[in-house]
Parts: sequence; structure tokens; C-alpha cells
Amino acid sequence: MHNDTKNPHFHVVIFNRADDGKHLKFSKGDLFILRQEFVKHSNAVGLKRVATLKQDTPSIMKRLESNIETLSTKPTDFQYKLSKTNKSDFDAFSFRANVFKGIERLFKSLDYSNSNLKRLA
Repeated sequence: MHNDTKNPHFHVVIFNRADDGKHLKFSKGDLFILRQEFVKHSNAVGLKRVATLKQDTPSIMKRLESNIETLSTKPTDFQYKLSKTNKSDFDAFSFRANVFKGIERLFKSLDYSNSNLKRLA
């Protein structure tokens, strides 16, 4: 265990070859499951650990909330671009659809991060 930072942590090295010599491939989800299992076993022997994702950190959460606030208060890109473009060539419906998709992604990311924080608390 490393105690050289504010948060004590472990580094785990995994030999990524199967018995037949093929490389094992881990997705981000696989790695998170491995981290959760490591935490489960660490807690069972008295080492209190929590497996977190980078997007669950307070700085990321603050940035997401700030972006949502900015999106809800500033003039929209739609309004800005509409004022700066040749209105006959501008596809307002497609542009608005893309803006709403971006907002929806932010909300989903925030909901996902909040649910992980609640689960870990």
C-alpha cells in the first residue's frame, strides 16, 4: 500500500496472457469490476477501501454542474449562430436537436455519477 499521497492506494499488476499465450483484453467495465472485487476482498480482511470512477470525483461533479448551469443561463448557441449565419442555409431543427443531445448527455453523466456516489456512501 502506498501512503505517499493524500489517499493511500494500491497498484496491482495483472499478467495479461491466458494459458494458451493469447493476450487478455480488459474493457473499462472489466477493470472496474476487478477494482470492485479487490475492494470487496480488502474490506473482508479489514482494509476499508472504495472503488471509484474518475467521473465520480468532486472536481468532475463540480465541472458537470457548472456546465449545466452555463447551458441553462447563457444565450444558446442556436441563438448565436442564427444571428451570425445566412438564415436561408441554416438548418435550425438539426442544430437544436444536436444541442439537446449534448444537454441530455450531460444530464445522464450527472445522474450516473450521482447514483455511484450514493451507492458508495
